[in-house]
Amino acid sequence: MAGLAIDAASHWWADRRTTLAWLAKVTGKGEFYRLCSPRVGHDDNPHIGTGAYALDQSFHHLWLLVAALIIAAA
Repeated sequence: MAGLAIDAASHWWADRRTTLAWLAKVTGKGEFYRLCSPRVGHDDNPHIGTGAYALDQSFHHLWLLVAALIIAAA
């Protein structure tokens, strides 16, 4: 049960977008977070993924691992 709660809480926190942007900024990854983002006032993003997407998925994978380890140890 604790593993599922950790998974739910980490998803809730990260999927606010502003919280993950803040985390990227304070860890020095703000430039990577903005990688491949469209310029303000332009629709010029030809990329499939962005830095924000990559960091979001990495964050989720990390916390899914933590949750899985907790579930496996129970």
